[in-house]
Amino acid sequence: YDGIFFVDGQRYVMPICKYGNADIYGKLLDRHENLKYLGCASGAIWTGLYKISFLRKNGIELSETPGASYQDVSFAFLVTLLASSAYHLKKSVYFYWLDNGDSSTNDPKKVMAIIVEYDNLYEKLSQRKADSYIWDRYYHTKYSSYYWNICRLGLDNSLSFAEYYHDEVLRDEKEGHICRKTKDDIDYNIT
Repeated sequence: YDGIFFVDGQRYVMPICKYGNADIYGKLLDRHENLKYLGCASGAIWTGLYKISFLRKNGIELSETPGASYQDVSFAFLVTLLASSAYHLKKSVYFYWLDNGDSSTNDPKKVMAIIVEYDNLYEKLSQRKADSYIWDRYYHTKYSSYYWNICRLGLDNSLSFAEYYHDEVLRDEKEGHICRKTKDDIDYNIT
């Protein structure tokens, strides 16, 4: 997709490549060979077309949240998990406004909104009786998203979110959901 932003009233377009691996574009990808490139692993659900029969068959829908905040989280996760194949175009057919001051990512009232979406995804995976591989992916994706959230927030908001992040990492570690094996695993070692 192409990102759009404005500087002093001048419009700029910046091509954004979802994946750094050029080999995945222009061919049908099979889930067994290319799991991380299926669906919309980057969370950019607006860059895809989805078969309605696939979404209905797998019970995939956007969560109902105020202001449509972070609904792409569970949608992207489930599509990536359940799709048997995907096809990625190299050509941009969508423009995404990068500097929208009113977006969820720029709204200070939505600092904790991403937590609600991961709670929704947790419930969906519990109902589907997810296996250990899926739970490992869930926790990795969750904490990667939490880290992204801290990086995008201003100092005051990042401190309040970091406190929640810290407590949740400790709880998930104590309950055996995650294992902070290495000091350089930034997603789990925010503490």
